[in-house]
Amino acid sequence: HDIDWQRFRQMSKDKRDSRAQAQEAPEGHHVSSHHVMGSKVALPFLLVKVTNPETGMSVKTYALLDSGSNVSLCTESLLKTLGAKGRTEKMSLTTLEKENSETAARVASLKVSSFDGSGELTIPHVFACPNLRLSSSNLITEAEVQRWPHLRDLPLHHMEINEVTLLIGQDCPEALMPLTVVPGSKGEPCAV
Repeated sequence: HDIDWQRFRQMSKDKRDSRAQAQEAPEGHHVSSHHVMGSKVALPFLLVKVTNPETGMSVKTYALLDSGSNVSLCTESLLKTLGAKGRTEKMSLTTLEKENSETAARVASLKVSSFDGSGELTIPHVFACPNLRLSSSNLITEAEVQRWPHLRDLPLHHMEINEVTLLIGQDCPEALMPLTVVPGSKGEPCAV
């Protein structure tokens, strides 16, 4: 959102190139790298505008892009805020703890766009649940990003985990398609 990705990619490439040149140290010098084993995994959260196509009501919220889910989910409170009635359907959930656990959930169609209203897409089947059970350990802080020169100029949204009310899964592949990847060197995190 709101970033010149061409310029950002070039700046990141320039930083990586200058770092690579600096690492070509003369013989006798030691060059070390950061060891990132066990470092935190920051999940892809982003600020979005969600609209109920039936009422036109919309709200800004955070979404998790989840390539490991084959359905899209939202909190019941999001549907309530949007005035979305939806319909009840049975769904089967498989997690690490349970296989094919059947439950009934409200299902609604929602429109999602970037927070400035561009790039709108429709998710025809969003299943509501009481909460998304996300962990704040997957949020990234400004200080953590600053450790990685290739990510320093990346725009971050400061949020609380309870502000994430939408999970977009593989049933909406166009939302999960990477537009830009900011790679690091071997062993460093990347941004998508």
